[in-house]
Amino acid sequence: MLNAIWHRLHRTLLGHPVGRWVVILAALVYLISPVDLVPDVIPIVGWIDDGVLATVMAAGITETVLERRREVKARKAAQKDGTRDDSRA
Repeated sequence: MLNAIWHRLHRTLLGHPVGRWVVILAALVYLISPVDLVPDVIPIVGWIDDGVLATVMAAGITETVLERRREVKARKAAQKDGTRDDSRA
């Protein structure tokens, strides 16, 4: 059940480009700020929240880069197909 909730939240936030940037920037601000939900002084538990946010931020950046790459590839394919159609006519 927790996995389904996490998957839905992940798909909702990181699936939308604006939400993805909000998550990336919020995670970056949280990681940089000295205020922590769980202080890093607590050995392992203190680092887990930072690790989770770093992972979410990396996933958001990866999704953004992959989406941009797909758009460029589709645009190049469309231009290539467009020039082929123009040369045949």
